[in-house]
Amino acid sequence: MSSLPSNMRAENLMCYIGHEGTYTPSHQEMCGGLGHNIMVEASDGSTEHGKRTSPGSSIWFMTETKDRHIVSDFWTSILCQHIDIEDHFAQINAWKAAPFKTYVVEQKPGDFILVSPLAAHQIWNTGTRTMKVAGNPHYRRHLTGPEHVLIT
Repeated sequence: MSSLPSNMRAENLMCYIGHEGTYTPSHQEMCGGLGHNIMVEASDGSTEHGKRTSPGSSIWFMTETKDRHIVSDFWTSILCQHIDIEDHFAQINAWKAAPFKTYVVEQKPGDFILVSPLAAHQIWNTGTRTMKVAGNPHYRRHLTGPEHVLIT
């Protein structure tokens, strides 16, 4: 990061460490940013501390930005959940029954995932260990005009 020009450096990053059974519930990136996520490390099936590890990866379920209203309606009417609350992990059968296209991607170490603005997604971690670094760049320096003013 330090080798980037200062105006290109992220102002915040998040670290996610998971294992089999941990997950990130369905949600959309807040404020409609472009999500960045890279898996930096995962268990590889080798022996650690005298025990065999299980290879780690993350399974992503993602939608398209253009379907955000259909996704929201589906979550509310069929799943009885609200996509913006970020407290529901949809089962595979729900994704299969959805009236929009769902992309399923397996992320392994070194894989970089870009999440489209307002595209609903959820992540299931597998294996002994996964480690990811994520960011959702919204830089103050990019918000220069009155068209970027948020009314609260």
